[in-house]
Amino acid sequence: MDSKRKLFQADKFFWIIILICLLPLLINIAGFYFGFVDYRLDSFTIKWILQIEQNEDIRQIFIGKYIHLIFVSTTITIACLTALLGFIDYSITRSVSTPVMSIALFCSGLLLAAHLLFSTHVINLPGQQYYFTSYTWLTSRVFHAGIISIGMGIFLLKFSGQIIQEKIRDHRIISYSTILFLILTIMSLLIITERSSTANLAHPFRNIARREDLIPLCMYIFLTVLIIPKFHKRFPSIFSKSIYLSMIPALVSQLYMMFGSTELYDNSFNISHLMMAFSFFIPFTGLCFNYVESHRNEIFTNELLLKEFRERKETELTLQGVMNSSPDAIFALEKIHMDQNLSPGFLIKAMNPASLRNLKLNYKNYSGELFSNIIPHKLYEELLPLLKQATESGEHQLRELYSEDFSLWFMIVCVPLENGVALTISDISDRKKASQELLIAEKMAVTGRIARMIAHEIRNPLTNINLSVNQLRDSIQIEDNDGRKLIEIIERASSRINLLVSELLLSSKPSELQLSEINLEDLINEAINLASDRARLKNVNIEQEYSEKEIHITADKEKLQTAILNLIMNAIEAVEENTGKIIINCSEQNGKIKIVISDNGSGIDPGILKHLFEPFNTGKRGGIGLGLAAVQNIITAHKGEIKAESSKNGTRFIILLETHLQKKETEA
Repeated sequence: MDSKRKLFQADKFFWIIILICLLPLLINIAGFYFGFVDYRLDSFTIKWILQIEQNEDIRQIFIGKYIHLIFVSTTITIACLTALLGFIDYSITRSVSTPVMSIALFCSGLLLAAHLLFSTHVINLPGQQYYFTSYTWLTSRVFHAGIISIGMGIFLLKFSGQIIQEKIRDHRIISYSTILFLILTIMSLLIITERSSTANLAHPFRNIARREDLIPLCMYIFLTVLIIPKFHKRFPSIFSKSIYLSMIPALVSQLYMMFGSTELYDNSFNISHLMMAFSFFIPFTGLCFNYVESHRNEIFTNELLLKEFRERKETELTLQGVMNSSPDAIFALEKIHMDQNLSPGFLIKAMNPASLRNLKLNYKNYSGELFSNIIPHKLYEELLPLLKQATESGEHQLRELYSEDFSLWFMIVCVPLENGVALTISDISDRKKASQELLIAEKMAVTGRIARMIAHEIRNPLTNINLSVNQLRDSIQIEDNDGRKLIEIIERASSRINLLVSELLLSSKPSELQLSEINLEDLINEAINLASDRARLKNVNIEQEYSEKEIHITADKEKLQTAILNLIMNAIEAVEENTGKIIINCSEQNGKIKIVISDNGSGIDPGILKHLFEPFNTGKRGGIGLGLAAVQNIITAHKGEIKAESSKNGTRFIILLETHLQKKETEA
C-alpha cells in the first residue's frame, strides 16, 4: 500500500514538472516575452553600448543596479519558499498562525517583485521618473511592516482569539486571511501606479537623508516592542521567534536608508536591500528549524509509541499467559444495550481455555457472541445482577453460588472495566465440601461429647427406673388395673427416653459403612414401600422420575435407605392431606449421582432452614430435631452432600453422591 502511494505521488510530481517546463511557451503564446524577439543589433548600436559601459559613472550605476537586482530577486525567492514551507509546517503541526504569517510575507514579496519590475523598467508606467524606484522601495517596506502587523493582529484581537482556539484546525481562517492580504496587495499596487511621477526622496545635505523612511522605522519599532512579543507569547514557536529576530535587520535596513543612502543603487541603498533579504531569510530559516524540530519530535513520538507498543505487547503476552494458565474461567465482557428499555447484555471480547473446559463448551472462538447464549440460562440469571452492579457502581463484586446445571459451587468475581467487566468463575466445590465437612465434624464432635454425657447421666438412672418398675410389677396384685396402667406408662416413657438417647448417639457418631454395589432405583423403591402405609393414610401421591439407564452406586444399603426413608417421611408429614404430592428424581450428572426429593408443602421457615441439619433444630410438632442430623451424618459418611431449598410452594432436598466409593475412604 505504501509503495503504491509513493509511486502515485511521484507521478503527480512528474506532471507538475512537465507543466512548469511548458509554462514559458504558454506565456509566449499569450503574448508575453522574457526578452526581445526578432531583433538584431547593428554594429553602430553595439559600439554605442560598449562606449556607454566603459563610462565609469554609468558602469558604477549598472553595478549597483545589478547588485540591487540580485538582492531583491533573492528576497522574492525566499518569500515564495517561506509561503510553501508555511503550509508544509501547517500540515504537520496544524498551527494556523504559521501559514497566515507565511502568506503575509509572501504578499510582501509580491510588492518587492513589483518594485523590481518598476526599477528594471520591465514595467514602464507613463510619466515614470528615474527616482520612482525609491518610492516603490519605501512603499514595499511600509507594506512589509503593515501586513505583518495585520496578520498578527488577527490572532491578538480578543473576539478572534477565542475563535482561533476553538477552530485551530479550520482552514477557513487561512482562506479568509489570504483573500484579505491579496486585496491589500492589489490596493497597494494601485496606489503605487498613481504616483509614477514621484521625484527624488533623498536629501543628501540634511541630517536625515530620507525623512520618509521614518514611517517604516516607526512601524518596525512598534512591531518589535508591542505586537510581536504578545504574538510570540500566545503562539510560541521557532517561527514566531524568528519573526521577532527578523526585525533586527529590518531596523538596520531603515537606518541605512535614513542616514546613508543619498542616491539610487549606492552602497547604503543596496545594503538596505541586503538587510531586507536577511529579514526575510530569518523567518524562512525559522520555518526550516521548525520543520526539523517537528520531524525530531515525530521521531521521538514514534519511538515512544513503539516503546509503549512493545511494553503493551509484553504486558498483553504476560496477561495472555496468565489467562491461559489459569485453572479458573476468565471472561472479558463488553456491556451493550439489548433493547429500547436499555436492558444490558454482555458481549464476549476474550476468554481463556479454562472457560471452555469448566463450562463444558465446544472448542471454538466465542468472541463477539452474547455471553447469555453460551452458558446455562439459570446460571446467567444468577450472574446478571452481579454484572450489572459491577458496571453501574464501579466496584468489585464477590459472591459464592451453587450451580445446579454443573452441580458445583462457584466463586464469582466481577471487576469493572472501562466499558464492561472482567468475570472470573472459580470452582470452589472441593474447598466448600472440605469446609462443610470440617464444620460438620466440629459440630459432631461437640454433639458427641454432649450426647455421651447425656447418655451416661440419663441411662444409669433409667436402668434403675426400669429395674424398679420390674420389681414393682411383680409385687402388685393382678387385680390392681390402675397400678399396672401406671407401670405401663412408666415403661413406655422409659423406652421413649432410651430411644431418644440412642438416636442422639447415632446422630453424633460417624457412621461406619458396609459398602456394596446396589441398584439405586431399587433402594429408593424399597424406601417408598416402607413409607407407603403412612402415605396412604394421608392420601399422598409419590411420583418417581428415573433416568432410562439403571444407576448403580457403591454404598451402605441399609444406612442410605434409612436416610432416604427419613426424608420421604418428613415430606409426607409436611404436605396436606389428600392434596399432597412428592416427587423423587434420580439422575446421573457430571459423574455424580443426584437425588432430589421435593414436596408441595408449605415450606420451611427461613430461620429453621438456616440451621436445618443441626441437632435439636426442628419446626415439626413433637419432633426432637435429630432425624436430619442423622441423615446428614449418613450422606457425609458416603462422601456426599445434602442441601435443602424451600419456598412457600414446597421444599426440595438435594443429595449428591459419588458413583464409586472406595472402602479406605470411609475408614476414620
